[in-house]
Amino acid sequence: TGDLIRNRERTRIITLDRPKLVLLDQKEKSRKLKIGSKVQEDLLRLKPRNMEQYLALQYGLLNPDVELFFICGGAGSGKTILSYIAAADQVLNYPKAEREQRDYHRVSEKGGRYRNMVLLKPFEIMGGKKRDVGFLPGNLYEKISGQLKSYEDAHNYSDLKCIPFEEMFLHPTQNKRFGKTRSLSKDLIIRGGRLPKDEEAIELTYSGEIRGRSLDDRILLVDEAQNFTPYEMKTICARAAEGTKVIVMGDPYDQIDNPLCTSEINGLTHAIIEFLHQPYSALIGLTQLHRSQLAEDAAKWKTYQ
Repeated sequence: TGDLIRNRERTRIITLDRPKLVLLDQKEKSRKLKIGSKVQEDLLRLKPRNMEQYLALQYGLLNPDVELFFICGGAGSGKTILSYIAAADQVLNYPKAEREQRDYHRVSEKGGRYRNMVLLKPFEIMGGKKRDVGFLPGNLYEKISGQLKSYEDAHNYSDLKCIPFEEMFLHPTQNKRFGKTRSLSKDLIIRGGRLPKDEEAIELTYSGEIRGRSLDDRILLVDEAQNFTPYEMKTICARAAEGTKVIVMGDPYDQIDNPLCTSEINGLTHAIIEFLHQPYSALIGLTQLHRSQLAEDAAKWKTYQ
């Protein structure tokens, strides 16, 4: 930790002055989460299962000073559920008193810490002809909804389950992208928060659509980053504008599915090498898996060796 030095407009973290190493407070063994001055037992029902999950939430996912956060770990370590629920919580529109407690920068406005969540995943149908979704029937959600099941599981695990997962992608007033608008009542409240009233809670996109865009005040989730090429990750990171937080998830050891990537050369490892020294970035590795012993043993199965 140390003193973050920002530019004159306070829109960029330039450097870290007087860095020092500190121990966690003994009170943090309770794994209670602190958002601004607000202390709570859980996040939309999600409780950290161990200290590494607590550290990922408290010092990475919920920390606005960490603008680029790498969360690495094997299948079942909690990358997806932690990232999705933390992102969803920060796009909910809370009342002014709640926003003040949470120390949100846009206290005078109605909204969350971020405008909405942008979800990027290297679907098999993405990138060049292989990644072109145009030939598949249906809207974008219908084309790739099968690839989003891990997020739907995280959604239904939390207090968000009162909202159908698909509704998170629908705009409250415009129906151009999906052919329909959000159907939920404006009065629906989730732990005191509401879905964004002016835009979708989650914007679903893919790498072929993102070039040339500028994403401001968003929380950008980049899933399975080890299956993006370094060039694709460079393009994604270059989209982040002021107020945007980028969460990069992946496992560079056992889940390489892109033939253009290896454990050494992929978007996740190259991004870590490029950015981890910056004062606005952080990394955590989740080492504990939370599936069955069978699943853990299956993950270690070297099928073609």
